[in-house]
Amino acid sequence: MAELTPQFSTNRMLREYVDRLYLTAAQNYHKRTADGASESVRLCHWRELLETHWQKLHFGRLDVQSGDEYYTVTVTVYLDELDPKAVQVQLYAEPQSNEGSEIYVMEVAEAAGTANSYLYRVRIPALRPVEHYTPRIIPYFDGATVPLEVRQILWYES
Repeated sequence: MAELTPQFSTNRMLREYVDRLYLTAAQNYHKRTADGASESVRLCHWRELLETHWQKLHFGRLDVQSGDEYYTVTVTVYLDELDPKAVQVQLYAEPQSNEGSEIYVMEVAEAAGTANSYLYRVRIPALRPVEHYTPRIIPYFDGATVPLEVRQILWYES
């Protein structure tokens, strides 16, 4: 009981809610309402673009280069008419044991040659089998809380 009580007390819960949710929400509110709510207008425009184009997003070819200590993963992503900055392409792996999920942000390496297609690449340590990782696309806007404010997510299907 002495060891578990600090982890499951109402004091800890309240402190965590304030730190993770309420303060963040208050900061976002002040940021979004400043300058005539220009940040809110940009956020709404981003959400409208996502709604318009999300159904047309899709993955292309996935390529994995294995080395002794690293994997280099490259995937082609077709973004319709979305700006690559409107989304984040990630390499995701489920948690192992008590650890959290592994999420690596993939960077745009280059345009893939076809209209609105891009090559995303990431180099990750080869600490577990590469089959544990899956590319995904999530919406991205600095200051937006995903998946609270937008729920779209697109997983790579082999």
